[in-house]
Order: sequence, then structure tokens, then C-alpha cells
Amino acid sequence: GAYPRSILTPLKRAHAQASTKGASTCWKGRIGGRERQGPARHRSAARRIFGPMAEAGAAAYMRARDLPKLIALWPHELDDHSAEGCRRVLAKLRSALRAERRRAVSGHWSYDLNRHLGLLSAYKGERAGLDRLEGQPNCTRRGSDFDCG
Repeated sequence: GAYPRSILTPLKRAHAQASTKGASTCWKGRIGGRERQGPARHRSAARRIFGPMAEAGAAAYMRARDLPKLIALWPHELDDHSAEGCRRVLAKLRSALRAERRRAVSGHWSYDLNRHLGLLSAYKGERAGLDRLEGQPNCTRRGSDFDCG
């Protein structure tokens, strides 16, 4: 382009690319109440690259090891493996993911891709754990046998 890439903001860089390469390479969307432009291929490339990483992280997810590094939890919240406890943790993870996504979109200096991937892996791992809990029958112990159903 006409300008060095380092001094252009992402929005001005996208505008410069659109004016030199044509508007067909850019997508438009509303984020935070303002128009945003950027290359159309970046969204699918990010999903293609980081999607499998988040899935692998979710498969290796361990609540006691991973959650304290990502969000603030009391010990009793960390030990609560009930469906309601999982829902509370998922709500906190959703909030943390939303904040991290806002930092990424705004280009904030404190955005951390590793934290974002960790939050996403933890969210997917907790979601899978909740799905397993809700998929199990409600079993109660009566005498020496289990009564399921």
C-alpha cells in the first residue's frame, strides 16, 4: 500500500486495502455500534486455525488445574460439580469470554490470545461436563442396588 502497515489502525488499513484491491475482498459488520471493515477470509481462517486448538484444549480440560488460572472462584465453587455449579461456572466463563472478545475487537494492549483460547477451552470442557451430567439418569441408592429412572 501507500502507507507503512505499522502506523495504520485496523480500520484505516482495511479501508486502504479496499481502495487498492476493490471492495469485494472486504466484509462489513456492525460491532459496538460502529461500522467495521476487514478482510473476509480472516474470520474463516481464524476459525480453521484456532477451532481445533480449542477442541483439543477442551478434551484435555481439568477443572481444578485450569479454572483458577482463568477466573476468580471460591474453593467451594471449584469443588461444586453439580449441574447448578457447572451453570454458575459457565456463566462466569461466558462473562470472561465476552470481556476478552471485546479486548480483541478493540485492539486493546491487554488482550491475550492464550487466555482467550484457555477460556474457550474451559467453556467447551465445562459445557461437555454439563451435557454429561444432564444426560445421566437420576440414580438414588436404595439398599444394596441402584434405582435408576
